[in-house]
Amino acid sequence: MFSLRTFNAKGIETNQILGKSYTILYRHGNYEPFCNAFREFFEKPHVADLDETSDADTKNCYAMVVGIDLGYRPLFKGENNQSYIMSSDGKTYCNVTQK
Repeated sequence: MFSLRTFNAKGIETNQILGKSYTILYRHGNYEPFCNAFREFFEKPHVADLDETSDADTKNCYAMVVGIDLGYRPLFKGENNQSYIMSSDGKTYCNVTQK
């Protein structure tokens, strides 16, 4: 089992169960699937950062995590935002924080 552990700029730690497998859709690597997941989660389309309708969600979301048990979850860039995939024994499996 995998879980998604995030720490945000407000100091909130969140742990969410992903399930037996997960997929990460990066904005700059899988743009079309990323946009589909973004629309599903936020209920609005993803637009370019310079688009006049762009907001904090569209500018700061760099990836979407898809878990069997969790569904879609956004990963946000930011100085104090950190995201990790954790294994069932509590060890870090993958650091997915945007660098």
